[in-house]
Amino acid sequence: MLATYTLVVSTAAHAECERRIGTIASCAAEQYYFTNGFFQPTDCAFEQVISFKCKAGDSVAALPDVVDEYALMVNLILINISNSKTLDRAPLGWAYVPNEKLTIDLHGAIYFSDIPFQLCSSHSNLTSIDLRGTAAETTIDWNGQVAAANFTSFGMHSLNHACIVALKKITSLSLADNGLNTK
Repeated sequence: MLATYTLVVSTAAHAECERRIGTIASCAAEQYYFTNGFFQPTDCAFEQVISFKCKAGDSVAALPDVVDEYALMVNLILINISNSKTLDRAPLGWAYVPNEKLTIDLHGAIYFSDIPFQLCSSHSNLTSIDLRGTAAETTIDWNGQVAAANFTSFGMHSLNHACIVALKKITSLSLADNGLNTK
């Protein structure tokens, strides 16, 4: 009876966590469904998650932006979705992780091509990002995103150091529709 209860409750909690942040919830190295006690309501406890470590076969496509959810993740230091066969874009929420030691590993994610400007902006806490073997390593499309982030100008000071290092091989950068000028 206790095993059945545990299975049912943890399965329901897992489904709720995936509903809130997408399939990346399955990759949480720490899953604290029973933080409030064994017979209390379950919780995703995103504020306690330290890392998301996805395996190459894990499906993490179409992650929702959910800024509010990622802003709760005060202990999150690692997002590893390397070698993904499904992820094509980073959710905007990653730019709002409050931990000042955030590392993101996307190397070898063959369809990954969209990294939001806010994640690379000087305002994010990103300390390291690995884009090797992704389309985003060489091509960036930030159409309208600089303006949406309320940056009044764009320059090297607009980017955090992690993105400056990761985007050394960039060959195409689109900054259209941002209201930027050459002044």
